[in-house]
Amino acid sequence: MTLTEKKMKNPMYMNIVYCVAKLLFAMLTCCELFYFSAFMTDAALMSAGIVAMVLSVTSVIDFIVSFFLGTILQASRLPWGKYRSWLLISPPIVTVFHIFMFSKVSDNEMVSAVVIIIGFVISHIVWSVAEAAWNSMPLVMTEDQGQRASLSVWGGRGSMANTLLFGFIGMPIVMAISGLFKGNMVLGYCGLGVILCILYWVGFWWLFFATKGCEETAADRKAAGKSEVKQKSNLGAALKSAVTNPNLLAMMVGVACTYCNAMIGSAANFYLFSYSFEVGAIAMMGTFISINSLSKLIGSFLMPVYMKIFKGSKRACYLFGFAALAVVYLIAYVANLGAVGTMALILIASFLSATIMSMQLGLYFDCATYSEWKTGKDVKGFVMSLTVMPIKIGIVVKNFIWSAVLVGISYSATATDTSAYDHAFRFAYFLIPVIISVVAIAVNLLLYRLNESKVAQMQKEIDARKAAAAAE
Repeated sequence: MTLTEKKMKNPMYMNIVYCVAKLLFAMLTCCELFYFSAFMTDAALMSAGIVAMVLSVTSVIDFIVSFFLGTILQASRLPWGKYRSWLLISPPIVTVFHIFMFSKVSDNEMVSAVVIIIGFVISHIVWSVAEAAWNSMPLVMTEDQGQRASLSVWGGRGSMANTLLFGFIGMPIVMAISGLFKGNMVLGYCGLGVILCILYWVGFWWLFFATKGCEETAADRKAAGKSEVKQKSNLGAALKSAVTNPNLLAMMVGVACTYCNAMIGSAANFYLFSYSFEVGAIAMMGTFISINSLSKLIGSFLMPVYMKIFKGSKRACYLFGFAALAVVYLIAYVANLGAVGTMALILIASFLSATIMSMQLGLYFDCATYSEWKTGKDVKGFVMSLTVMPIKIGIVVKNFIWSAVLVGISYSATATDTSAYDHAFRFAYFLIPVIISVVAIAVNLLLYRLNESKVAQMQKEIDARKAAAAAE
């Protein structure tokens, strides 16, 4: 793919490639979101205390490391480009350590827990840098605001469609592989991860080859006589831009809230269907996951309608999604309907809140433009890498909340008295996301100040600076 005047030649094709890369990566993350806790409690048969320890330790380490992801991405000078290189090298490394993450290497719980933690941390470090690179790619693929917005929407569709496929294939693959090994569910979950890692290779490598020529490579730098010291000189400006950009802070809080809600829902799904719904409802979970994802995906195709309603404001569409989710989830919690009624309300919430993921990346692009405009330095990579840090924050919050829920009710897969489980899992699934959504709305209203016209003017000024510098 080549760029003509900073525009993509085949925008629809690139939208699809960009979407598929996110879709297949997001399907891999579903292994953790839906089955990591269930794997440890119901397959590896670890105690609630050990599970809580694993969730807490992995969350904290993952969060701490996330502070360095932007530095890694901003300073890295790999052969195939700052961002594209990670699309190529991350899948093989992630595959190896993802296997450790879903393994039980010993009957000693602590030994197994240490191996799981190592697999979790290393796989997450690598895929997080690669995810930040994926987030940054539109900024080197095109400078056209409309094309970037379109990539944002299609990337959001990839995020929302992941469970559409995962819901149908996830548990069947687990059961099929475990059946090959005399019902060994540990190998079933591990095998599912391997298969989805292979699909992750396909998605990211396709994007890597499709974007050939859109980013400066080592060979280009050598031909231009650029030094590595000069290439690293923007790091100070990047750090400054991160702490002086209130719009970026608002989006980081919003992304953290988005993923915290998603992860709480994913982790609670298994337990909600097992203990809060009628007996036998667990058989519907896989199908429901797919239908729920389809509801989000369909909702994303109404973005032109929402944009018209909100007069072209990405921010208004984004906040509408949080408000809609909060209202519908509050109704679901208070109404306390049966399985069918509750699932219907969840589908409505998913349909209406599709605007969150559809607009999220586009708003981050605007924050990157603001930082470049304010600092006069190209810090887009660092700003876009900060899309990953709030995901880690979301993981930390989600894991501490989920650990508190499991330990608070003394959860055990073999317990005979499960009377406390129903309310606890309903509270976690519905009411906590309501609170988190209100926080996201409040912070955005207080801090975010960009709009479409301001960003367009900033981009014009940036282009004028570049043209003046080139003329000197």
